[in-house]
Amino acid sequence: MIWAQQKTIVVGFVVAVSLLVGVGVISYRNTAQFIAASQSVTHTRQILLELERTLAGITDAETGQRGYLVTGVETYLEPYHRGVTDTFQAMQRVRELTAGNPLQQKRVAAFDLLARKRLAILDEGLQLRREKGFEVARQLVLSGQGKAEMDAIRALIAEMTAEETRLLEERSRNLRAGTRTAIGLFVVGTVLAVGVLSFVFFLLSREITEHRRAEAALRRQASLFDQTYDAILIWGLPGPISFWNRGAERLYGIPREEAVGRVPRELLQTTTRDGMETILQDLERDGKWEGELEHSTRDGRRIIVDSRMVLVRDPQGNHVLEANRDITDRKRADEEIRELNANLERRVAQRTTELEAANKELEAFTYSVSHDLRAPLRHVDGFSKLLVEKQQAELSPEAQEYVATIRESVLQMGTLIDDLLHLARVGRKQLDVQATGLNSLVEEVMADLKRANPDRLIEWKVETLPFVECDHALMKQVFVNLLSNAVKFTRPRNPAIIEVGATDQDGARAVLVRDNGVGFSMRYVNKLFGVFQRLHRTEDFEGTGVGLATVQRIIHKHGGRVWAEAELDMGATFYFTLGSSDDPATEKRTGSGGNT
Repeated sequence: MIWAQQKTIVVGFVVAVSLLVGVGVISYRNTAQFIAASQSVTHTRQILLELERTLAGITDAETGQRGYLVTGVETYLEPYHRGVTDTFQAMQRVRELTAGNPLQQKRVAAFDLLARKRLAILDEGLQLRREKGFEVARQLVLSGQGKAEMDAIRALIAEMTAEETRLLEERSRNLRAGTRTAIGLFVVGTVLAVGVLSFVFFLLSREITEHRRAEAALRRQASLFDQTYDAILIWGLPGPISFWNRGAERLYGIPREEAVGRVPRELLQTTTRDGMETILQDLERDGKWEGELEHSTRDGRRIIVDSRMVLVRDPQGNHVLEANRDITDRKRADEEIRELNANLERRVAQRTTELEAANKELEAFTYSVSHDLRAPLRHVDGFSKLLVEKQQAELSPEAQEYVATIRESVLQMGTLIDDLLHLARVGRKQLDVQATGLNSLVEEVMADLKRANPDRLIEWKVETLPFVECDHALMKQVFVNLLSNAVKFTRPRNPAIIEVGATDQDGARAVLVRDNGVGFSMRYVNKLFGVFQRLHRTEDFEGTGVGLATVQRIIHKHGGRVWAEAELDMGATFYFTLGSSDDPATEKRTGSGGNT
């Protein structure tokens, strides 16, 4: 800002001086033009005067010649001879004065011929008077010889006079116009110069005022710098310290008198990871630098400071404003936190590994137990069947009912084992991800359910679903479980309404399955996706409590989440989203809307 004002003042002075010089130059040029115009006017007036002398000379010659012709007295020839001389002298003067005017030069040449011819006629009359007497000369005069030449001379002099009169008027106008222009330019230039000088004076006054205000502000800022807790110092680039506040005295224990005049890197034994040369280069290039420095205090302690530097560019020299804050304790605390975080991450990784091993063992155990239970169940079912077939006559109705209950329980146990085996396989299966249209999966499952429930009145509403990257077989199992549940829990409804669609949830595309079935209470939603967790009685709705747990595990393997919303006796809606992860650990990281 100050430099801009100084520049404006200098420019103002230059403009004012230029205006004054311009006014002087224009005045000089206009004066020269005025003199030249005046000389042109005088020149024209001289030409007019000489033309008058020319006409007067011829007239005097005619008058002298006639006087002599009438009287014969020689004294009358004096005007004649004087007129002839004046005529040729005046015409010579006119010839010289009109040397720059080709038209007038032609007229002078024509006049010279006419004048000589006229004077020859006059001279002829004089000769006749002397030799043959008055009567012959009188007859010559009465004959009108020479009158045409005299008329032509007068006409020619009139033309030349008219031309010179025109030039006189034109030059007079130019002289007056030039005079007005010179006066106007002088006045305008003087006013502009005075205006510019006044403006410069105003800027000088304002700059002096602002300079005083800036000095007062600098004194106040220096006082504020002294009050701040941070260490603030100003040093030249390169150069010694010129300002050292009380915060620097407190931080480093070095009095201001000892610090001012010293080079900061030498005084504080500065070390940095980037190197001082890099810092100086950044300051020169970017005008600022931020980072951490290590300094020494007066008592020899090494401290770490968070430093911010700003380069202040000035025509009188560049300076660096540096603000430092002690972060030694914070750095120690950060280091301790990093060590704690590292230990915590190691413990979490160890615990995760243990949990993954336990889950794998649990899956293996579930698979083994489920597989090993099949043989005893087959035996129980087979022998119960043989007992009924071979001993039916000996069994009482009550015993037969017991055997039927045993066989029904065996069947239910087999279904439960199948579900557990499937759940275990889902946990171990690697995803075979490919682009899959969800509508085709829904149509396949719907076809199977329609064949399995030919007597049900079900209204299916299926919207256009997106193509997704997923495991085709596992995603089909998701729709099998969700749509089978919808068919099962809408059994009391006629007609049953089952909808499949898509919606936006929290910025992600979610697939939904909605029914108008019996629903459930949201108080128990956290139990919904747990293994063997059932919200309805087996007598009302069959099932093992494993289907939704399987859905959750499949969705988690795809990096998505699954949740449900419902109201008792008002139907239920299940939502799920898909991510892009096939990492088994995704199941541990992704929320589900319920506990597994």
